[in-house]
Amino acid sequence: MEMRAGMEAERRTKRRVEFDRPVALVSDAGEKLAARCYDFSMHGIGIATTYPLKVGDILHLTLNIAPAGKVNVLSLRGEIVHREYVAQIFRLGIRFYKNR
Repeated sequence: MEMRAGMEAERRTKRRVEFDRPVALVSDAGEKLAARCYDFSMHGIGIATTYPLKVGDILHLTLNIAPAGKVNVLSLRGEIVHREYVAQIFRLGIRFYKNR
């Protein structure tokens, strides 16, 4: 596959789907934060937040993945592997940790 100048190689290994839901975050230090999910896959999640989290930060994430009016809460742990700052919002790519 040929890449044009200025284009980054796609690093994702699983397809992500658009997914607009609130996400509760807890940092390893115990700080509780709010964010918004914008996409989701089997291996990671994209979130948007106003908090200046950094690549390498470990988070505990909780979100309801069920359709409106239903409840199916996921509780996950992951590491921030990508961060970009756009229009005063941090867009973060988080890779889930595998259960042990």
